[in-house]
Amino acid sequence: MSGAVLADAKSAADRKADYQARAKKAWDTRGRNPKLYEMYKARRASGAGAGTTGTAATADTAATAAFRKEKTTTTPPPSHTPDVEKDADGDGVTDAARVGVPADMVPPPPKVPRLPNLTKTEREHESAFAEAYEKDPDGMARSYLDMMKAAGKSNVFETDAAKNLYGEWALSQSSESRAEFRATMNTALHGTANAIVKRAFLMHLDSMSDEEKAKGLLVTVGGCGVGKGFCLSKCVDQIPELNAKKAGAVWDSAGDQNGTESPWLLKEAKKRGIKATYVYVSGDPEISWADEKRGVVARAALPTDGRMVDAHVFADSYVIGAKNHEAFSKKHAKDANFIFLTSGKTIDRAAGVPDSDLKRNRGGLLAFAQKTIRTGKTIPKRIRRGAMIGSRIWSRAKGAA
Repeated sequence: MSGAVLADAKSAADRKADYQARAKKAWDTRGRNPKLYEMYKARRASGAGAGTTGTAATADTAATAAFRKEKTTTTPPPSHTPDVEKDADGDGVTDAARVGVPADMVPPPPKVPRLPNLTKTEREHESAFAEAYEKDPDGMARSYLDMMKAAGKSNVFETDAAKNLYGEWALSQSSESRAEFRATMNTALHGTANAIVKRAFLMHLDSMSDEEKAKGLLVTVGGCGVGKGFCLSKCVDQIPELNAKKAGAVWDSAGDQNGTESPWLLKEAKKRGIKATYVYVSGDPEISWADEKRGVVARAALPTDGRMVDAHVFADSYVIGAKNHEAFSKKHAKDANFIFLTSGKTIDRAAGVPDSDLKRNRGGLLAFAQKTIRTGKTIPKRIRRGAMIGSRIWSRAKGAA
């Protein structure tokens, strides 16, 4: 090794040691756990980053150091840390997503799963929403039905709408404080909202008349922000099967669930003699995330919306979600109707799940989403926090990208 290169190496080593000493002092000064710091330093030295692997670990480590310094509270097992790639029954559809409740469950029982590694404030809101629901699940499900009926959407079931049953989500004193809350608490509230809407959905199916059952069940599937709701509202003239008003029930899937609920929905529909139609919407995830006009990040910047999806959840929704629907649609081709759409400058029909969706790399997509957040100069702090929260929550989750 040349003298110049060796000098540079020593200089870099000195700078690293100095950085670590200052970081340790800062942690100790703030009352942090020194043992936690030593564990963090050991993981960095071993190249393990935050406990993830591959491309995603690099993006994770660079983008989220601040979040790992934040003191968190923990929930005793079982906390919700599923292996997002696990398919226990071998049907080709994974069993659970990072958020929401496991695909075939409608709790309680059991209780709504709690996420790991939440801050005190996040845990308080997660617990308050979950405990209110667990205390009166049927009552809260009826509240959802009443809310949607008042909005003229009595047959529509969407997880994000159920979050309006939590006071601060819907009733913050200003649009700015509401946007702040929605960006930072979306992930923590998602599980309970998903449980509520699933219970309300079953109530609705059980109350449907024979005439309503004959209208069928319409299910949308696709990644976060791909345009599923847009297709339902704007493409009816082009594709009459998307007319939600003519369906007996509409399950407007949260992309966050990776299409894991599709088998459960079909099973419940078949029990009641209801024909299901699944509409899969494909789109470019980089546009869905970063487009300045209609991307997930831009949507979260609107005070009228504010909801921010975590980058890990987003990447899962496009990669795992596509593979899940490919397997499900092939296995149940004779049990339900399937429509495939591509969303771009126009909405067009497709023959099936596009090959590009099935070949997409989850780690690469996660890295893109995190880099967009890390390098965006005008992205509000609340959106950065909401988009990067998963690096803390699922730092050691199985099936991590």
